[in-house]
Amino acid sequence: MVQALTTKRPVHALAAALAVLAGLLLWTAPPADAAPPQLPLDHFRCYRVIEAQPPAAGVLVLLQDQFAIPGDLAEAFVREPSWFCNPAEKRHRNRVFEITNPDGHLKFYRIETAPNPERVIKYRNQFGAGKARLGQAVMLAVPTQKEGHPPPDPASLDHFKCYQVLKARPANAVVGLRDQWRTEPDVEVGGAVLFCNPTRKVHPDTGLTAGINNPNAHLMCYRTSQTPGVITTVLTFNQFGDEFLIVDSADVLCVPTRKGKKWKTLG
Repeated sequence: MVQALTTKRPVHALAAALAVLAGLLLWTAPPADAAPPQLPLDHFRCYRVIEAQPPAAGVLVLLQDQFAIPGDLAEAFVREPSWFCNPAEKRHRNRVFEITNPDGHLKFYRIETAPNPERVIKYRNQFGAGKARLGQAVMLAVPTQKEGHPPPDPASLDHFKCYQVLKARPANAVVGLRDQWRTEPDVEVGGAVLFCNPTRKVHPDTGLTAGINNPNAHLMCYRTSQTPGVITTVLTFNQFGDEFLIVDSADVLCVPTRKGKKWKTLG
């Protein structure tokens, strides 16, 4: 467990500070018709990891999500982290989706698994409903402690096994986002890139197991317009250990999503 977490932030230019201040001034009080999230899961604003020390490389875990045969645990080799995600407040069409779990962060690691068949699912989220065709499992999202915060509550935030989205209707929306680092009044949300199932995770070397607490709470992750490139450093801790990250632009938004109980397997 991390005993003392510290922040090491580089000095930014005056222009970057003024840009953040301008965003804060544009962030007004919530409208009266704001509604709570439909799922026990926050939105997540995800920042690209450009360096991780020491990186998690070649760690073997076993995963079991809703696509698995009951009782089947699939091997996954965990590689380097790709995104670090803060819980985010989202504003869209006069609705505010507030942060419910400010200590629940996610770190997305690239994974290597055996090939899986393509699947077609039905889904619904705040951007609408439709079908999505999913490809290979490529990411594992892990609840992660961030500097200055206590560890995430395991009952409130699951692990997620994430699949490439090969085809789905794009969001084509403009939203306001605010997380623990930035306020962005106008973020363009485009195509879906990942669909994530809550997953059971087992470390075979230690027997450490994380179960599924919210089986109906999935994530659909969309590409967004990028924030200005402001480098941030953060110390993190999770079941893979301590890791010091350097992150820059945010370019992904993950949205709480419901999945149909049935799906079609292709091939």
